[in-house]
Parts: sequence; structure tokens; C-alpha cells
Amino acid sequence: MPVNRFNDLSGFVVTDKKGNKSVFKNDLSVEYEEHLKFDEKKINQGIVKYLEIQAMVYNPFKFCSEEFKKKFNGFYRVRQKTPKWYEHFYNTFEQCKDKKLSFKEVLTIMWEKTHEIDASFCSKIIATIDPSKPVWDKYVLQWLGIILDMPKNPKEKIEYCSKIYDHINDEYRKHIYDGNVIETFKHFNSVIKHAEELNPIKKIDFILWSNRSDRTVSILEYNRLLDRLKEKDAKMILFFKKQK
Repeated sequence: MPVNRFNDLSGFVVTDKKGNKSVFKNDLSVEYEEHLKFDEKKINQGIVKYLEIQAMVYNPFKFCSEEFKKKFNGFYRVRQKTPKWYEHFYNTFEQCKDKKLSFKEVLTIMWEKTHEIDASFCSKIIATIDPSKPVWDKYVLQWLGIILDMPKNPKEKIEYCSKIYDHINDEYRKHIYDGNVIETFKHFNSVIKHAEELNPIKKIDFILWSNRSDRTVSILEYNRLLDRLKEKDAKMILFFKKQK
């Protein structure tokens, strides 16, 4: 099951408004800002593409058309697969829409057809059909502090991935009520076009997508750091990352 990625806060880099960096140790005399950073330009560009894809999902003349596939493959980076794999993927996509398949069922079908278990791509099928569901990628796992211990046996792997995805769903729904996430949503809604067309889960997806970094700290450590800083009457942390 999921494991927290970091055990303590030592080694975080704190950056102030002027770009000056210092390594977080025990000195809590820094300032903090209670919302996560994101790339406004990248999100505004990405939302246009995302909404075009979503508009096609329940259009019988557009869904799984060549136009839809091209947009979906480009946006979600579904690349370097065989023609047969793409055929099975989009057949499964159509099944998922028609039969409301679960994540586990999508994983199972793709394994039976392709002998591959790709939790990330399968989650994107689920999240496209039901936008209230999150996508699974390494940035989401990293943000939630999850380290995978993937079984080798296919059946066990499918079961394990299903439990991890359930955990991701639970964690998203829990963290949308965190103070810093609520503040992030307020800022997001004020600067992002079409923000009103996204639910909170998808907003988190876009925020993480715009900050693709192997060094981003998990939400667990973010909240813990903020709590410790508040205890010392700190005022503003602008950005912090785990040192390599």
C-alpha cells in the first residue's frame, strides 16, 4: 500500500521573492504563502485542448473519431504504441463509455488484449469519461507522497493498481479541503480562463500538470511545513523543493 515519500523536512530549499535560496533546517523565520504555484500560461493553453476533447466525448459523431484520437494522443502523450495497441485502447475507451467500466475492469481488458498494464493511460480513459476522477501519473503520486511497490504477477498487479487508484481518489477528495488548496483554487479561479468549467479534481490535475518536476514536494510535507512555520509566526514561503 502507499508509503509516504519523505520522513522529515530537512533539506528543503526555501526561495524568497528575490530568488534567494536557503536550505530548510530548524530556522523557521521565513515567510509563507498559502497557495501552490502553477504556470498560468501553460494551464490556459492546456484547458482549451482539454475542453475540446471533453466536448467530443458525448458527441456520437466525434467520440473516438480520428480527430478525437489525434487530440487525445497529443494532449495525454499516448505515443510510440503499435497500431494494434491503439485499436484495443480505443475499443476499450468505447466500452468504458457504454458500460461505465471501473478502473480495474479497464486495466483487466487492456491486459487481456495487449499484455500490458498501464495504470496511467487507463486512468486517463476513466478521467475523460468521468471528469470527477483524477489521472494517475508520477507527478500525482509524488504530490501525494506515494511510492509504488508493484507486484510482478499480472493479476496481483491489477489488484494493487486498483487499490492505489482508489487511494488516489480518496486523497484528492480529502485534500481539496486543505487550507492551502482552497487558497490555490481562489487564485486559480481569478486568473485561469474557463476555470468555472473544471471541477476541483481537474483543477488539481492541471496545477500538477503545469509543474512537472521530479523535485516537487508532496502535499503531506507541504502541509506539515506550513503548520510548523505558523507555530513560529512565520509570514510567507514562496516555493520550496527537496534537494537532490
